Amino acid sequence: DDSPIVSSTIILAKRLGREVVAEGVETREQVMCLKLAGCDIAQGYHFSRPLSPAQLREYPPFYGVEEKACV
Repeated sequence: DDSPIVSSTIILAKRLGREVVAEGVETREQVMCLKLAGCDIAQGYHFSRPLSPAQLREYPPFYGVEEKACV
């Protein structure tokens, strides 16, 4: 259980005025714990498998984003 390490890291980053991005999030439970701990952004298989630039442009949150922005 890495929750104390994760929580401490998030607290430290917040005190330094940083935004926190969690990578490798695979479950809803991880999302909830990260959200409660103050994590700002999360990415990982829970949200989507890896996408090519063309697939990313068709992914709903990025639909219609200019090609230059995806590089």
